[in-house]
Amino acid sequence: MKSERVAIKMLIRPNPRSEVLIRVMTSITAIIIIDVPILYR
Repeated sequence: MKSERVAIKMLIRPNPRSEVLIRVMTSITAIIIIDVPILYR
């Protein structure tokens, strides 16, 4: 019961840490996608 409530709370209001992690990962992937073709030219 408690774990379900915690999961619902996380879904409704995500943790700032997880948001920062997602942003960092997306930025890194974007940099890789942009830089790899330039490097391999």
